[in-house]
Amino acid sequence: MAGKMSLANNSLFYGGDHTLQIIDGKLFSCGGNSHGQLGLGDTCKRGTPTLVGVFSDWSSVAAGEGHSLAIRGGKLFAWGRRSGGAGSSLFPVQIGEKDNWERVFARKGSSFAIANGELFSWGENPHGQLGLGNFLPQENPLRVGTFSDWDVFSLGEDHAAAIRQGRLYAWGKNDKGQLGPGKASLEPSPVRVDSHSDWKDVRARKHHTLASRNGGLFSWGKISPWA
Repeated sequence: MAGKMSLANNSLFYGGDHTLQIIDGKLFSCGGNSHGQLGLGDTCKRGTPTLVGVFSDWSSVAAGEGHSLAIRGGKLFAWGRRSGGAGSSLFPVQIGEKDNWERVFARKGSSFAIANGELFSWGENPHGQLGLGNFLPQENPLRVGTFSDWDVFSLGEDHAAAIRQGRLYAWGKNDKGQLGPGKASLEPSPVRVDSHSDWKDVRARKHHTLASRNGGLFSWGKISPWA
């Protein structure tokens, strides 16, 4: 499930085969663990939520396929398969030196994070879903574009969508029309979906996108007439 950027924290997140949850600032994990994505120091799966470490100030969390992300005290941590510059890790490892991270998002092997309205991405990138203008994998967080006023972000399977100043952008894979009409099959950089400037919310799903504006709900991609 993709998230909306707001002051509310991501406290529960389901990955490919594992789950992360924050309760009273404490981080718990359960499920599959073949890559150490539970952050418990081993690769044994867990059938019940298990406490990760001893800290009680975790905030936003996200679970990809084989990797996990979380924020504690404004610092970004990752663990599991190809989780960041530190490579794979069985324990949460800090990524970079920034201490103003606000939200994290993950889907499959791709990761995104927000800091002061700026969007950063890293990980797998075969469809340009990182929004960095290329199709190359990225080990460490890189800024997406030059904007610093992203309001809403949502991550689908191989595409992403975001809103800034009411304007809707999308990028990544477009084989089902999930980026909107008139877009290329692959868009490695954020592109405007249309000319409207009153978009309020957006959700990127597996092969389609949902967004709202002016009290109405709109959809495109596999489930819409545009597919």
